[in-house]
Amino acid sequence: MPPGWDEWDVPVRKLYEEYGYRLNENGVTRDYGWEEQDYLSDVLARKARDFIAGADQPFFLFLAPIGPHNPANPAHRHAHAFPLAMAPRTPSFNQADVSREPFWLRNRPPLPLDAQADVDETYRRRLRAMLGVDDLVGSVVGALREAGKLDDTYIFFTSDNGFHLGTHRLKQGKTTPFEETIRVPLVVRGPGIAPGSTINRMGATIDLAPTFAELGGAVLPPFAEGRSLVPLLRGRPPAEWRKHVLVEFTRPADPSSAAQTPVPAYRALRTEQYTYVRYETGERQLYDLNTDPYQLANLAATADPALVARLDRQLAAMAACAGAACRQADSQG
Repeated sequence: MPPGWDEWDVPVRKLYEEYGYRLNENGVTRDYGWEEQDYLSDVLARKARDFIAGADQPFFLFLAPIGPHNPANPAHRHAHAFPLAMAPRTPSFNQADVSREPFWLRNRPPLPLDAQADVDETYRRRLRAMLGVDDLVGSVVGALREAGKLDDTYIFFTSDNGFHLGTHRLKQGKTTPFEETIRVPLVVRGPGIAPGSTINRMGATIDLAPTFAELGGAVLPPFAEGRSLVPLLRGRPPAEWRKHVLVEFTRPADPSSAAQTPVPAYRALRTEQYTYVRYETGERQLYDLNTDPYQLANLAATADPALVARLDRQLAAMAACAGAACRQADSQG
């Protein structure tokens, strides 16, 4: 149990199965089985309810369920939900023309029908697993309401990555610079946030820590690179805000996908209008998200050289910055 936590409940074995796992409960391990009540999301929900009921104000609860991570095992009660659901057939699903794409994508054949059927089954499993997450969220909100803390509590709902399900010829995956993998949901409720409102400013995962720090009254350390979202959430956007974010991939290729050409390491710049990518191979991608939201037309070879040069400079500045300097680099037009 690391210092700083009053309650620490973290799965340490077979966590992705959601049944038959081992949980570190405040430094003592406990094995869970395969009964309905052992489902990991449900166990975490119960522990969250107990924590909320006994917590003094203010408190911080970090709750990270496994679903819908592969193998996306649902709770027994949800095992037969969504029997006919199919993965969305967006324009990028099983992309027809990849002739202008980098070699790793050009080298991937279209998904045959059996692979598309596998994608649909994965989609159904993920939907079923999300029902358990939905129950967990409802349990947390109910516990806050019962404790009289709901109106004074900020709730952030987000994820760590997106996921390909047949898009761009990828049966599954999460390591590309495409929108399907780099965009995640972010839903927030709490004091001062207008119900049903939408904020169209660009946020990033690195903004969460500065946001929590401000809400908790802590001083932002100098090494932090993100921006606090609090002014946006309270309807008082600052005069200057970021115009782009840095996306990087350096992890070795997944051995399970060795039959396919792996995604090379890359750095990418995601602006309000463009996605610009430079791979370690020297290949590039450029998409105009205003006219091509599904990223089907790689413009890197035909775009205005001045535009490419500007994006190149901005990408280099984002890759080189550190700490507070990144809050200058990300706002340069």
